Amino acid sequence: MLSKLWREWGRRGYYSRYENELLAEFMKAGYLGFLRIIIFEYEEPPYSLFCLLKELMLTLTPAADKKHYLRNYPNITVNQKVWIEALWGDVDKDDFLMLAKNTKEAGSL
Repeated sequence: MLSKLWREWGRRGYYSRYENELLAEFMKAGYLGFLRIIIFEYEEPPYSLFCLLKELMLTLTPAADKKHYLRNYPNITVNQKVWIEALWGDVDKDDFLMLAKNTKEAGSL
C-alpha cells in the first residue's frame, strides 16, 4: 500500500513539488505510526516486525537520509528522534526491546 501511494504521488507530480513535506509525512505516518502499533499493541513487541519495517522504509523511501528527516521534521520529540536514528542504526533485539520499553514508559511516540 505504501509503495502504491508513493508511486501515485510521483505520478501526480506531488513529489517534485512537496518533497520535504511528503517525506516528513511518510516518516510520521508510515514509520512512526507502524512503530506505535508494534510497541503499544504487543506485550513484547516483535523484533521481526521492526526489521521488516526498517527494510520497507529504507527500500521505499527515496534518498533515505537520517539528517534530512531530522532537519525537516518539525516539532520532533526525543523519542521520535531516537526511533528515526534507529532506522539507520544497527539495532539488535535487545536494543529494540529496550527502546520499546522506554517508549512504553514514556507513554507516547
